[in-house]
Amino acid sequence: MGIDSAPIKVSFSFYPEDMTALNERLVALRRAGLPVGSPTVLRALIHLTPPTEMFAHAVLLARAYSQKDGPREDANVFGHPTVDLPKDHVKKLDDVVTDLAAKEITANRAFVVRATLRAA
Repeated sequence: MGIDSAPIKVSFSFYPEDMTALNERLVALRRAGLPVGSPTVLRALIHLTPPTEMFAHAVLLARAYSQKDGPREDANVFGHPTVDLPKDHVKKLDDVVTDLAAKEITANRAFVVRATLRAA
């Protein structure tokens, strides 16, 4: 594996609701007989979700946040799952973040993954 193809380590700040959603997916897959961990679930989610869907989920989450009084979330960050992602997955997330910025929606990779995970 060359330097150009080396995976990139990416961490996501998740709130309790995000960790619950991730754990629910993890339990369902393990009950189905798949011995997977959280990083595998997140990599699969990022790989399988088209960028247009990620964008749509992020827009909906941003809209929900904008309609809420007070802070975006009621709880503090609860977990920081870290995933080794191929460069094309990181680019996919960054492209969605750029598309959101073009629509004046402030987001980062974690926001996009959070929105996609909650919608899954």
